[in-house]
Amino acid sequence: MKLRVQFLTDDENGHFHIGGTAGIDIFRVAQYWNLTDGEALWLYNDLYQYPKYVETSYDGSLNSLFSEAESVIGLHEQKRNQGPRPYELILRIDGDLFRFSDTGMKLDKLRKYFAEKQITDVFFKLKNLAGEVIPGNKGLKFEIHPDEHGSHNCPHVHVSTPDGSQSVILGIPDGNDLSKGSSHFPKSKLAIARDIVIENHVELIDEWRKAVDGIIRVTAGGLEPAVINDCGPCKNLPPRSWSMSDYTSMA
Repeated sequence: MKLRVQFLTDDENGHFHIGGTAGIDIFRVAQYWNLTDGEALWLYNDLYQYPKYVETSYDGSLNSLFSEAESVIGLHEQKRNQGPRPYELILRIDGDLFRFSDTGMKLDKLRKYFAEKQITDVFFKLKNLAGEVIPGNKGLKFEIHPDEHGSHNCPHVHVSTPDGSQSVILGIPDGNDLSKGSSHFPKSKLAIARDIVIENHVELIDEWRKAVDGIIRVTAGGLEPAVINDCGPCKNLPPRSWSMSDYTSMA
């Protein structure tokens, strides 16, 4: 299995990009992997123009795949006590993007989940935004949380207003209010949310099945998969001797 390795960024509108401006998080990558700021910028741009590939088999785990991908592009001299990686690790599977809470999962198990659909890309998604915000439908936000499996948990989706001030849990596929009215969610919005759950119940069941094992589809809004825009290579790339302060002063 041969997978392309590239960086991915997002913006304030929730759009995903390959190429273009790297954003401030590329300097965190530099600090984490013992690179200069200039080297990190060049790495970001070079991967767009000359993508590298990692070869792996379904015998390994996600962790081993990600480690191999990092090594292929030269990220292998990690500083000590740096904490978690300064980016999210994402796979493109059959055109959609997926992130994982359990990177110890075997690739063979992943292949079975996706009915042997093709895995094509490993993305290092730079964390330019704070937190994960998934815009919803008609003024509502729909989320399926990972690792919520167990005999006491039927398939369900968390629905909230964009500011998070009001929320409710609805069952899948019927959209029933599992809080039995204790959430005090507005009735008008509850009816809209229930209709959306019923209308999309087949897809929601599939999302739930994956989420309970920590496989989360990256969405652009509601239940729609994220779309990646190709922004082209960085223009006027600075020399390798540039520093983070030089870069930010021209932003």
